Amino acid sequence: MYTQSLDPPGQLGADALVQPSFNQTSFDAVMKADGKIEPQDWMPEAYRKTLIRQIDEVAFACAAMWSDCYCGTVSVGNIRFRRPSLVGHVVELHARVVATGRASMHIHVSVCAGDPKTGELELTTDCLMVFVAVDADGQTTPVPSFTASSHEERRLAKYAMDVKAALDALVELKPDEAVAGRV
Repeated sequence: MYTQSLDPPGQLGADALVQPSFNQTSFDAVMKADGKIEPQDWMPEAYRKTLIRQIDEVAFACAAMWSDCYCGTVSVGNIRFRRPSLVGHVVELHARVVATGRASMHIHVSVCAGDPKTGELELTTDCLMVFVAVDADGQTTPVPSFTASSHEERRLAKYAMDVKAALDALVELKPDEAVAGRV
């Protein structure tokens, strides 16, 4: 968990951090009117980059702990920014294994954020990432199997496999120039 602020200490007062110019009410009003909101309207570029880096870091930590070895990112899929994560909000990231292959782990990451004055957090972002475990020689190595034991875990495991199938189908559609790196 962290508070979203990249400003040097002392440059902004505490009230400035929890009262952004583009607030949740403004965001909700624009969305209700079917308006368009660009990420920079509610989340400055530095914050977006920080959040995406932290999503990768928490997913890597989850994969490394599950496999007990180094892991490499295979894919980041279906990242969805559902609500703004405003400057000054507390941000909490959760990562968990939802499916495994022989050497791969599908990690679901959810991001919740909210005003630290209320302590109420709402889901703002989620995504599915795939990591592969590698040994000291850089070769893939088997990981412990994940077995879904609850209805929620089975739904997330199915979701992970559905996303994998969709991504595999998209690869087949990719033009040869893109596959060869000429685009």
